[in-house]
Amino acid sequence: MKQITARLSPEKRERFERYAEGLGLADSELARILIVKSLRMPVKLPKKLSAKSGRGKQVGRKLTAHFQDQQFVKKFDQSIAGLGLSRQAIARLIFERELEERWLARAMSWNYRA
Repeated sequence: MKQITARLSPEKRERFERYAEGLGLADSELARILIVKSLRMPVKLPKKLSAKSGRGKQVGRKLTAHFQDQQFVKKFDQSIAGLGLSRQAIARLIFERELEERWLARAMSWNYRA
């Protein structure tokens, strides 16, 4: 499988779509960027996780990050192995956290001078 999928609540999924559109990206492109970022800046879990953050059946709308290379998915799985949550739960945390932090929007507003 060359993809990482999470389910977001309809409200959060809609917010993610609007955020991605505002950045000039498709939602799946933004999802992929955030997964790649997590490989360079390891995921830190919130101190408190609700029961629904765990391994139970997820409901909501799918959001999928597609990769050309299976190695990205394997690296992601290795990077989250010790966190005790499923790939889908971690991806959901990453996607939802970006809605609050807006890391990419801030990064795109930097004025880079060589």
